[in-house]
Amino acid sequence: MGDCESENENDFGTPELVWRSKEETKAARDLVSSIPSFCSSCETDPDNSENSSVRAKNIVSLVNEYLSMIPSYNIYDSEKHMFMLISSGTAKALVSLVLNSQTQCYKQSGEESIKLFLYPNIRFVPKSIRKHWVRLVLKFCDLLYCEDKHGDQHPLYYTCRKTLISLLKLTSFRKTSKYTYATQPSDTIEEFYPFVKDYFVYSELSYEFIRCLANIRQDIWNGRYFNFTPRWPSYLSLLRELKKFSKIYLNEEEDLFSEIRGYQYQVDMLVRLSKRSDDLKWLLEHKNSISSNTRDYLLMKMLPEVKFDFEKHHKMLIDRSQILTDSFKHLSLGTSKSLHSGLSVEFRNEEAVGYGVLREWFFVICQELFDPKGSLFLACPTDGRRFFPNPAPLDHRHRNYYAFAGRVIALALMHKVQVGVTFDRVFFLQLAGGVISLEDIQDADPVLYKSFKTILEMDADIVDSYALGLTFVREFEEFGSRRVVELCPGGDSIIVNSKNREEYIQLLIQHCFVKSIAEKLSYFTRGFGDILCERELQKIFFQSLELEDLDLMLLGSSEAISVIHWKAHTVYHGYEETDDQIRWFWEVYSYRRSIVFSTF
Repeated sequence: MGDCESENENDFGTPELVWRSKEETKAARDLVSSIPSFCSSCETDPDNSENSSVRAKNIVSLVNEYLSMIPSYNIYDSEKHMFMLISSGTAKALVSLVLNSQTQCYKQSGEESIKLFLYPNIRFVPKSIRKHWVRLVLKFCDLLYCEDKHGDQHPLYYTCRKTLISLLKLTSFRKTSKYTYATQPSDTIEEFYPFVKDYFVYSELSYEFIRCLANIRQDIWNGRYFNFTPRWPSYLSLLRELKKFSKIYLNEEEDLFSEIRGYQYQVDMLVRLSKRSDDLKWLLEHKNSISSNTRDYLLMKMLPEVKFDFEKHHKMLIDRSQILTDSFKHLSLGTSKSLHSGLSVEFRNEEAVGYGVLREWFFVICQELFDPKGSLFLACPTDGRRFFPNPAPLDHRHRNYYAFAGRVIALALMHKVQVGVTFDRVFFLQLAGGVISLEDIQDADPVLYKSFKTILEMDADIVDSYALGLTFVREFEEFGSRRVVELCPGGDSIIVNSKNREEYIQLLIQHCFVKSIAEKLSYFTRGFGDILCERELQKIFFQSLELEDLDLMLLGSSEAISVIHWKAHTVYHGYEETDDQIRWFWEVYSYRRSIVFSTF
């Protein structure tokens, strides 16, 4: 099979010498002739016609076919293929499809074809042609930016930029090490330097920031903590800008915060030195890169700060015999502004006042509010301290009690009081806007969970024999009568089989644990949002938490309290450690070993 030699002008306006075998020539000719003709026909083709759809798919097939022909074992031949591709005008034709076509299927085929040249497909690019691939991706970047006045906002443009940076890394595009002020582009990409120079700036800044964090640790070890404190908080502003910058480049944001994870102590200190008014919520987007202490501190900043001025507190006089109704009345009448100052509670005909009374009120009201006998919430069978809204149909008289519950929990967090109750995973995930899976319902309804697992593990032949007798419906009791609800349109006629059983179970989970409590959840979140500094922070608050974090906030630690450590750090006012009352206290506590005992 003979080769022919010709000189062409490529997309960069420079002549390239191209050798083509007959097979290569045919593939290139098909690619070059088909794509531009498809672009021009977009003006006359009816949108989404069958003919357009077929031809659009053919574009992707042609690009795929040509890429599959690039040999990875022969540098000479692989470079020939890349020269042909660059000189063919393919990049311009595909970008034209994406930006100019009025036909949706052509736009999609253009995007799909361009993505074949981008991340993650670049992992399979032979080393011999990576430098040429850089040229091609750069061309896509230029065209997407120049052809469209909004090109810098096009998702493909950013994908191209990220891919370009990744390729530049693979092609050893620096003369010197990554972290140095003397960084310059290598000769092979000198012409591309203006395009990627901002990446060099980002690299240097990120390196310097990590070096600053390391210096903080060294300063602390050397006892120079207070000398450097004034300028440390400004480092968080730099980190925020680096975070914005890193989003432009492939995996850089992940890499940046992966390094930050090794300096959690320093970041924790910087956060503690910041002002309460500083907006640091963006740190919570990488909650696994910061310590749990930092995470909790940032979350508490979303709640109002309790005022020390007792006169500004929202005052409540509560009758113990009617603690639920009295508390509901007082909190319902309170405005968000008045509640943000803090609470002050007194029990009728009792002299005790102060923080101890407030803590007792929180604990008792939560026991009343979350009592399963009250029908608002149900306890998990496996853990009586975990609750979720009762899925039973909502009595409209109780709607505002869910808003009341939201206020109580938010106020307890605001006052840093442990209340003896916490949330089940089903409830917690929905507060965070998460999706409920089969494993998430294990504690809320162990019987239903086991039943679903049995269906999934059954032999396919048994399920397909219709032995289960199930259709896509849910049967349940509502106000004493039996109801049947379809899980999807026509569900009563869809029989559960081995192919659709997973869908059936997921739909049933959504109906039992999501739709059934949706209205109650909305009232709870409304009440919780009343207490937050900004109502829209409610979802961010729970998204930034792990369920274990919330458990610590509402329940406290499950670890036994060390009596020895407690005694060692106890300060006595008006008593001596040897007094009978003090001795009796420690004897009783040592005997009971009750964590709840320490709540009061």
